[in-house]
Amino acid sequence: MLQGISRRSWEKEVLVLSIKAHFLIRVL
Repeated sequence: MLQGISRRSWEKEVLVLSIKAHFLIRVL
């Protein structure tokens, strides 16, 4: 169960990071 939760949170973090990177590239 713990592995599944950590896996989901990791996927969410990657999604947020990718969106932030896209935003930074657009701003720059």
